[in-house]
Amino acid sequence: MKCNCCLNKLVSTDITVCDDKLIISIEHTHLKPLTKYCLVVIQPIPISGVNLPVIISNGEDLINVDKFGFGNLLYGKGIEYRKRIPLYYTDGGKFTDIRRYEHLCYCREV
Repeated sequence: MKCNCCLNKLVSTDITVCDDKLIISIEHTHLKPLTKYCLVVIQPIPISGVNLPVIISNGEDLINVDKFGFGNLLYGKGIEYRKRIPLYYTDGGKFTDIRRYEHLCYCREV
């Protein structure tokens, strides 16, 4: 799997369903505020997690993911297996799904 243009690629290491949340684990990474990242989910989404809000686990930190930055949470059904998801890490300590703003991301496929 290769993403030629994204310097800030996050790859999932595990996906679990816990406390009515779909938790996508990544390797512990120092996340820089106001930075774009590409998340690649390499495990299939469990059927039980399709209608649950997505949380990214970065070591001990649990980070919410907003859909398109309007305060709506991203749900498991919005995650595509083995496709990159452009995310923007805000200065408020959460991720925003920026797929709606494809002109901000020049990566196309993984």
